[in-house]
Amino acid sequence: MWGRSRFVDDWYNGANGMGVRWSLFSLPGQLIYYRGWEINSQSPPFLTWNSGPSGTHAWGRRDTTWGFLWDEDATAGGRGSMYSRMLIIAVPYWSIALVSAVLPAIAVRRWVQARRHRRVGVCSACGYDLRATPDRCPECGKEVFAEEAR
Repeated sequence: MWGRSRFVDDWYNGANGMGVRWSLFSLPGQLIYYRGWEINSQSPPFLTWNSGPSGTHAWGRRDTTWGFLWDEDATAGGRGSMYSRMLIIAVPYWSIALVSAVLPAIAVRRWVQARRHRRVGVCSACGYDLRATPDRCPECGKEVFAEEAR
């Protein structure tokens, strides 16, 4: 959806039938969640998907800090509004990508470090030089495997 958001606006709408409506928008560079509590709910539960050219929806044109937005309004719309309360949360796609990259980066770092330790001939637990001790690491006591003690 990140790449597609540059050219197309997508949004999902739904309601639970008990006065809560929600929408999820994928707009250029942002993912926006909106929730509104209706004053007099008569609508049945539903779920819809809509799409249009980029710029179709105006939700992305709000003042944000680095693309983040948290807006909660207890008097949404004032007199005549169908909502008693609204919540809007906007999150930029770059932050989702950054958070999603943390665990793979840690895994790659550990794999590279373990591979380097095996190649150099040091203990994979503490990094102690294993060339003189064929069976066990004298520093931490970890059992040494043949490929570690080269």
